[in-house]
Amino acid sequence: MENALNSQKQFSANAAHDLRTPLTSIKGIIDVTLNRERDALEYKDSLIQIRKQVERMSKLVDTLLIVARFDSKAIKLHKEKIDLTELLEVVVEQMQFAANRKGIILKADLQDNLTIVGDFDLVVRLFLNLIDNAIKYNQPGGQVTVTAKLSEEKKGLKHVLVSICDTGQGIPENELERIFDKFYRIDKSRSRVEGAGLGLSIVKEIALAHNAEIQVKSQLGKGSIFIVKFPI
Repeated sequence: MENALNSQKQFSANAAHDLRTPLTSIKGIIDVTLNRERDALEYKDSLIQIRKQVERMSKLVDTLLIVARFDSKAIKLHKEKIDLTELLEVVVEQMQFAANRKGIILKADLQDNLTIVGDFDLVVRLFLNLIDNAIKYNQPGGQVTVTAKLSEEKKGLKHVLVSICDTGQGIPENELERIFDKFYRIDKSRSRVEGAGLGLSIVKEIALAHNAEIQVKSQLGKGSIFIVKFPI
């Protein structure tokens, strides 16, 4: 119970900190803008900067609401048959701009006609988060590969295996167990990357809600591979 209370306090403190940062930025922009008369272009530039911070806050609030819904067991899955191959093709295409902007090669190797049952929007969010992380923590000239295939085990059980492999920073072995914790950031170098530290915790919750397993393998300085295993 004590651990749970401490975890909740830390969660609230981190959430407040991550919301306060864009608010402080907005206040600073407004104060500077009102300090003297400016021309139309300068006012427009200030509004653009404010909009960016508002979008950042909006994303964080949306993420916090999803975390809260999972924590309170209020999340409701709208299950349907999903063409996972098509879904991944769209997600990879959507992330191409972010990859190109950072000089990352993003490619996919997807088996045709892979189908699962699940909540379409949540599955999209799961893979957007994983691919976004693989790009963020990579180096210019690096590579991210998304693969998906059907796997059949000895007992005749079939699964869809999706892996996101990157050539980025890698994760220290002693940190692997904590990367799915809320607001957890591995080290100072990673904390400089914009984000609330909630992406992987949401990934884990979505996977569990779909009775899927998620595994991570990593080698420091060489990259990581995240594997999601969906039951059929």
